[in-house]
Amino acid sequence: RAPAPEAARPSAAAPEPGAPEAVPELPPPPPELQEGNLEDLPAPRLLALAARAGLEGRIDLVGEVRRSIWFEDGRVVGARSAAPGERIEELALRLGLLTREQHRQVADAVAALSTRRVALLLVERGLLRAEELTALVRRQTEEVIFGAFGAVGLRFRWAPEPVPPEERTALDRPPLALALEGVRRRWLAPRVEAVLGGPGTLLAPAPAGPPPGELRLSPGELRLLALADGLRTLDELVASSPLDPLSTRQLLAGLVLVGGLIVRVVAAGRPTGEVAAAILRARLEERLDQVRRADYFTILGVGRLATPHEVREAAARLLADLDPAGLASGSADAGARAAEIRAVVADARDVLTDDRLRGEYLRALGG
Repeated sequence: RAPAPEAARPSAAAPEPGAPEAVPELPPPPPELQEGNLEDLPAPRLLALAARAGLEGRIDLVGEVRRSIWFEDGRVVGARSAAPGERIEELALRLGLLTREQHRQVADAVAALSTRRVALLLVERGLLRAEELTALVRRQTEEVIFGAFGAVGLRFRWAPEPVPPEERTALDRPPLALALEGVRRRWLAPRVEAVLGGPGTLLAPAPAGPPPGELRLSPGELRLLALADGLRTLDELVASSPLDPLSTRQLLAGLVLVGGLIVRVVAAGRPTGEVAAAILRARLEERLDQVRRADYFTILGVGRLATPHEVREAAARLLADLDPAGLASGSADAGARAAEIRAVVADARDVLTDDRLRGEYLRALGG
């Protein structure tokens, strides 16, 4: 037989009649989002990178329990958790949307159902109002995400899976707002301080930071963001903030992690400890030269008409700066140099706060 005409031959790529449409292949994310752990890539930064990369697919978070978060174009569109406390019927019970008796009645029936199917079942049984369904599903999705913020030792891995229809959720909050809310809810002082550093940290706006609309900040938080202009230290920001101290630090740490603020690098990028040691050495050298050459008024940094109160205050400040506990990062002989300075400062204080000794000292100076 003659071969069939080219146009009549069946195409190898043509789907069988009635076969489901092929799922489009999802593009892989940047390497840092493909696999890792939340110690090296904290959850807020992971969400920010996902948003920036337009992430598609599923991120699995594995620790004591497994959580999965689906993304489309960088936005969270669904989440699932194996943690019993993060199931939607448990959340409905905590929020007072279910009574304990209603929860007991449905517990077995919903055990194997997805989030949205559980919510629909609650509506069908007359236990949940239809207008409450969307808000509850959104809240449960966010609770799964925030659960990852509080867990420790989590590893993550990307998978090229689109969100299943029964897990799809349209969240109100964009990823960066979710990241900041997760820090507010789950991060306590130690984790926040690890991001921000000490009270002398300088925070400045990132050159290409996210638009404020992506952050969903309150008026008070916007005022704090405006204060973080690179000219004020962390302790100044905390003192000036309209928020309480922990909330202030949480917001600032979250903004650093999502790319809204940067920690300014000083001294050409040298490590903080190295910079502090260099500053201490220079100050000790200058102060040591001063106590060996200058008069008591110059050593204490006061005028000749300074009152005894001003003299004692200046001496106390200098002695506090030379506290041996704070000299550990200095040179090997920093302690000996500081002891010499402290002795002269103490003598200056004693002389200048005693009227008789001060008069004799001034006559010796010729003034």
